[in-house]
Amino acid sequence: MRQRTLIIGTTLGLGILLLAASAQAGHGRDAGRGSCFSAARAAKKACVGGCVDSFRSDFQSCFGSGSDCAGNCLTSRQSCEAGPLQNLHACSSDASNPDSCRSQLKVALAACKSDPERLACVNHAQVEALKCRQACLDAQAPTLEICRSAYRLCLRGCKSSPSGAFLDQ
Repeated sequence: MRQRTLIIGTTLGLGILLLAASAQAGHGRDAGRGSCFSAARAAKKACVGGCVDSFRSDFQSCFGSGSDCAGNCLTSRQSCEAGPLQNLHACSSDASNPDSCRSQLKVALAACKSDPERLACVNHAQVEALKCRQACLDAQAPTLEICRSAYRLCLRGCKSSPSGAFLDQ
């Protein structure tokens, strides 16, 4: 539960920062920021992808003769989580989905430009976006937990896995 709260908090915090940065880039204060942010996001994505690949290889090697089993468990988890994570993205941050939290925030922030209480309007829009994202996370959480429970159970069946290991993975 604590790990979930930390992940949710981190995800929401990063989302706010990215949305704020995107909104700032769109105001024309510095036209170069938008392309800089895009390049930074692309570099982060490439970096994270490399780390995920390294983790998978390193993790599997921990199982020695059971590394194929561990790899299959990881693959099954990824397959199981693919749908819920795609739904989470569509609900929360898919800019092409007009019903997503991100799209709704963008519309709300645009409306705030003409609001005499602009700061209060922006704050309210951001709070509503956070509530929206939390609702998206809550909707997918039960399915993701089923995937993660199946993953932990799968790992317990792999050779060379210490009894009860990886319960918090």
